[in-house]
Amino acid sequence: MNRIVSNMDVGESEVLGAVKKLQEARKDAERKIRDLTERLLVYEADELSAQIQLVSDIPLLTKIFTDRDAEAIRLLAQQLISRHHCVALLGGGVGKMQLVFARSEELRQPMGTLMQNTMKQIGGRGGGRPEIAMGGAPDLETVKQAIAWAKEEIVKNSV
Repeated sequence: MNRIVSNMDVGESEVLGAVKKLQEARKDAERKIRDLTERLLVYEADELSAQIQLVSDIPLLTKIFTDRDAEAIRLLAQQLISRHHCVALLGGGVGKMQLVFARSEELRQPMGTLMQNTMKQIGGRGGGRPEIAMGGAPDLETVKQAIAWAKEEIVKNSV
């Protein structure tokens, strides 16, 4: 306790208050980081929209990230489909590999079903709603294979 008091530059009776202030400051910093990250994802979604390609008359974006966690990939997918008319097949991760399939509301491809069928192909687990679905993959190579397979399924089912 004496080491804590000396490191915090407060008296022993003020330690609890100082710890509470530190906790509040940490929570505030985390909120600010989350807000700024979401703002940044709006710009990134707009930048990525230039990579959307028409595949069998379906606006499609496939992208693999090796520097994002699952939550960031999901948030980016949501920004993409809310701002741009497309299907987004995204994957990657840091450590744990994830797939995120999403579509704009006006498109008809069922992402939950596509994810379930993709997971059967790679031996993973996943699912979701018609608009957005998530699943896990063991490694980056499997993520690449899963996205390629899902893209082929979209092409095959659009004919």
